[in-house]
Amino acid sequence: MSTDIAKKLQIKPDSTTWKWPPEHPEPIAEDVTFAEDLGSADVAVAFVDTSAQVDEVMTAHRGALAATRVVWFVYAKGGASSVNRDTLWKQVAAYGWKAVANVSYSDALSAVRVRPLKPGEPTAA
Repeated sequence: MSTDIAKKLQIKPDSTTWKWPPEHPEPIAEDVTFAEDLGSADVAVAFVDTSAQVDEVMTAHRGALAATRVVWFVYAKGGASSVNRDTLWKQVAAYGWKAVANVSYSDALSAVRVRPLKPGEPTAA
């Protein structure tokens, strides 16, 4: 994976990145420093294939995710998974979060950046 993906995912050279699940085989970028613990990460990257996995990440880690600088959900393009940009945008809204960007991760994957809603901010843009 090139440094281009690090730029797209806003992974800075001095950042630490939390990857979920940690054993997922997809590389993120060269020279990425991984955080063992989400609480010490600047960037979070979650690879998901199902809405249940999105729920698992949001339910178990929502507070710690909110403390990171950037949160990404990465999913397969072209209907290869049950998750896509539109379903993610709706699903994270149920947790008080908002999808704010979508990038091409690779030829086979896309990524959606999400963040918690600010106080008083509506879920729909």
